[in-house]
Amino acid sequence: MEIVYQFLLRNILLIGGMILIGISCGITGHFIWLKTDFTITSVELICEQPLNNRCVSHYLGVTKEGLVIDFVPLAFEFYEGELLAGSHVEKKRFLITYTINSNLKHWQYWPGQLIRFIGGMVCIFLWFRVRSNNK
Repeated sequence: MEIVYQFLLRNILLIGGMILIGISCGITGHFIWLKTDFTITSVELICEQPLNNRCVSHYLGVTKEGLVIDFVPLAFEFYEGELLAGSHVEKKRFLITYTINSNLKHWQYWPGQLIRFIGGMVCIFLWFRVRSNNK
């Protein structure tokens, strides 16, 4: 029975660590890769029918080139209520900061993603330790 517990512990550490690292890198990578520069002209709340239980904010904006865009940020990209009609939004690629109306803002979820990544690395490290002790 002890072998079963060791097997479960090793696999939970390995799989859990990989999941934590994967989620952290995916969310952080998505935000860091985002590049946008536009002025919001209107905000629309679109709700999925028939139950209206999934509502998503669509931000219609105009770029400097005059192109009309429909920007739909993910829930983890900006503070709630931060994107208002008339606001100028600029996010440069490979940064964890962005500006709204020339006010520099830091990405709110960066510390949490860093903690998740470190937790995943600790799980992988413990997996190596448990694995090497059992040989």
